[in-house]
Amino acid sequence: MILSKVLRGYKPLAVIEDRVVLGRGRRLYLADLDLTSVRFIAALPSRTFSQRMSGLRMADRILRLSISALIAVSPDVAFAAIGSEIWKINLGTGEVSLDFTIPDNRKVLALSILQHEAVGGKSIAFGEYFMNRAGPTLRRDGEGPATSPIKIWFRPVDGAADWRVFAQFPAHDIDHVHHVVASQDGSDIFVLMGDTGPGVGFWKWDADSAQLVPFQTGSQANRSTWALVGKDRLFYATDTQLEQNYLIESDRESGTSPRNIRLLRDHPFIRAKRWALPCFLPALNPVCRPVTGCKIYSSVAPVRGSTARMSLFTGLI
Repeated sequence: MILSKVLRGYKPLAVIEDRVVLGRGRRLYLADLDLTSVRFIAALPSRTFSQRMSGLRMADRILRLSISALIAVSPDVAFAAIGSEIWKINLGTGEVSLDFTIPDNRKVLALSILQHEAVGGKSIAFGEYFMNRAGPTLRRDGEGPATSPIKIWFRPVDGAADWRVFAQFPAHDIDHVHHVVASQDGSDIFVLMGDTGPGVGFWKWDADSAQLVPFQTGSQANRSTWALVGKDRLFYATDTQLEQNYLIESDRESGTSPRNIRLLRDHPFIRAKRWALPCFLPALNPVCRPVTGCKIYSSVAPVRGSTARMSLFTGLI
């Protein structure tokens, strides 16, 4: 890997065609893929005193005040999550509007686009992250996290802000939701759960029962914040401080035959637990979700016996 460019203080949020959307506190920027031209787009309004401290590195890390996720639904329209708020942004004009405030001060780790009949077509979705009251600790009986009910929300990509509950988990079933991912053909939906208890791991939408059911759960080896649904395989990077982390490939239909593709510990920049993309899968996804700071690497990396060129955006804690 060759380090091509460093842009400190910015977080890459999404790649839209030949542009990168960067975040810095509550401010959004557009840059070219080489990070040579950075242009301010918009600032999300601050509504509380603590929100005004966004952009300060220590405050951002402790209070999670910066933009945590962004998903583009077209070249000009995106949705960004920050704290318990989801904002709609016109990337062309810079116009912003508050689209949704998550009840009970819940947060968002990732936004997704789903194309599935269970959500009525093309929709934006997310699962509730912190704070879930009791927090990520096991109950005294050790039978699950001491948490309140957790919801997964969605809204149609087009039209008014009509947010609805897609699924809900009873108290103590799961800790929180990391990510909602789907296959490109829209046939499968997977929900990635953290961090403790028997529900940690992958849950899958079952059309027959119209609910999410355990798929690969109960182990830190199933704990992940990122996954890619392939034609017949599921790729994901584990996300735990308790065990060694790996990039894993498993069967998409059954979840069986998991295979460790690569050890993550010795990789030069897969260090932060929230990073979503190992660089050795350049043909699968071009963006890495960092914590703060932005670097661009150029690489020629092997992918299943072939060679693919890539640009990888990363960040440093």
